[in-house]
Amino acid sequence: MAIVKPFKGVRPPQDLVEQVASRPYDVLNSAEAREEAKGNEKSLYHIIKPEIDFPEGTDEHDPRVYDKAVANFRMFQEKGWLVQDDKPCYYIYAQTMNGKTQYGLVVGAYVPDYMNGVIKKHELTRRDKEEDRMKHVRVNNANIEPVFFAYPENKTLDAVVAKYTAQKPVYDFVAPDDGFGHQFWVIDDDKDIEAVTEAFKEMPSLYIADGHHRSAAAALVGAEKAAQNPNHRGDEEYNYFMAVCFPAEQLTIIDYNRVVKDLNGLTPQAFLEALKKNFVVEEKGTDIYKPAALHNFSLYLEGKWYSLTAKPGTYDDNDPIGVLDVTISSNLILDEILGIKDLRSDKRIDFVGGIRGLGELKKRVDSGEMKMALALYPVRVYAFFAEGVYRYDARTHKLVRVLEGDRRKLTGMQDFVFAAPLNLVYLADRTVYEGRNIPAEHVRYLCGQDAAGYAENVNLYTAGHGLRSITRGSVPEAELLAALGLEPARWFVALAQTVGK
Repeated sequence: MAIVKPFKGVRPPQDLVEQVASRPYDVLNSAEAREEAKGNEKSLYHIIKPEIDFPEGTDEHDPRVYDKAVANFRMFQEKGWLVQDDKPCYYIYAQTMNGKTQYGLVVGAYVPDYMNGVIKKHELTRRDKEEDRMKHVRVNNANIEPVFFAYPENKTLDAVVAKYTAQKPVYDFVAPDDGFGHQFWVIDDDKDIEAVTEAFKEMPSLYIADGHHRSAAAALVGAEKAAQNPNHRGDEEYNYFMAVCFPAEQLTIIDYNRVVKDLNGLTPQAFLEALKKNFVVEEKGTDIYKPAALHNFSLYLEGKWYSLTAKPGTYDDNDPIGVLDVTISSNLILDEILGIKDLRSDKRIDFVGGIRGLGELKKRVDSGEMKMALALYPVRVYAFFAEGVYRYDARTHKLVRVLEGDRRKLTGMQDFVFAAPLNLVYLADRTVYEGRNIPAEHVRYLCGQDAAGYAENVNLYTAGHGLRSITRGSVPEAELLAALGLEPARWFVALAQTVGK
């Protein structure tokens, strides 16, 4: 059971929201934040990245920086740039990116849910980043930025969201820095507030989609405050932290890539030679190269892109952890060659969210800040069962439910499909082949080849376990993509597969 509560939001007046709005603290560095906030005293960067108010080069972890965050947060409220609502409410936040809009409910998430596993994690957190955000939450006594959660399809919440989003938004603007659209509504009716609370109680789990460090920081500070309070009851504000919860079917999974400061004493040539032990290494030139399939990686080094394909035998398809690309790259590249043993604490490695694009990897290396960059391939496979639809998360080797109910008719045209215990659909992302000088008419063929590799693994498994499988091409594609909330301009069905007896 997931516990959430409404809260008195602290937010900008309608006429100031565009001046106050900022990007998340962890998608840009101090110099970029300083530039974006130039000439704008109302920018939230003055609170979430307060080092911009000090001379360039000031350590963002300097105690004075945290003190400045507190002072700026107080000033914003005193000047009326941030105002607290009179009553506890839930909120709806809509984000439009690349033509796709996702609608999230802004709630107070329960700290014990994070501690006991009701709120599911899928990434390790960096200790330094975790500690930084803990200090920020602790000194401000507030969650300045939300985390993003995913939740299974829920008709009650759909109805509440539909009711309010049919009305004029409180905020409605497009951010000039990235072109993303932002809309916001306030759920202030007591009956609707109660309906939201009760709907979440029916959910066995929530899933962190983005913001693992902010989630960890908020939860740990909450637990810290509980331990320090001899009269702790469990209903205090510190028992909750701010989260935006999106229906899982609306979320787009973005890759999370790596940049490394040095080659562990190796020359670039020696590093490439060391890679050849476990990978097929192919030089791809100066144009950005995106990973083409599972177990294929993109490497940027010395102004050139390389394709790295893990050799058979370097991973175990029967090992749910060892088969993951994140495990392969961590063990065979970061650990074995570069000597990076602890991804959470080693200062030589950093992570770049896929929202910045592979161009950001190139930028970090070309600047001299980093020596090499590594990109992983995000896989998109859906499993249709009688009780619901699941997305296969290749990074955690788990199925994540995205739709409830029997949706098998979306996966084929034949009668046997509708009664089969399992249907798999392999969705291809056209953008994987962008920038590779491949004719558009060949992309479907190549994506079909990728999907066929996955399907062949299923065929081998079923043959060994007394089951049968058949691959298919007849799928009501438009209906399927609409149900999953995917853009037809980007995604298409490469292959479908039915499994049963």
